[in-house]
Amino acid sequence: MKIEQSLAYKTSILLKVEMMFFYICFMAMQALEVIEHEQKAQLVRELDGNIMRCVRDQNGNHVIQKCIESIPTNKIGFILSAFRGQVANLSMHPYGCRVIQV
Repeated sequence: MKIEQSLAYKTSILLKVEMMFFYICFMAMQALEVIEHEQKAQLVRELDGNIMRCVRDQNGNHVIQKCIESIPTNKIGFILSAFRGQVANLSMHPYGCRVIQV
């Protein structure tokens, strides 16, 4: 009985974390719709070092797409640099291919 309870508890925590990440991504995309360019650049800078993780995530890839679409290229060079040497792999990834198409 303890194993089932432990498994259920761990599954519940993982589900909550996944839902929190979904809502954080949703909020980030909403913010990118309304804030000024400098604020957008500052917000997206927080993703530096985690670009590929976001690109490969079912929710995070939408945030990266929105960044590419809504922020001037000279402010997101670190995003584009993260793709260096990864384009072929990302083009075959179920979520990465969406970002590459943008």
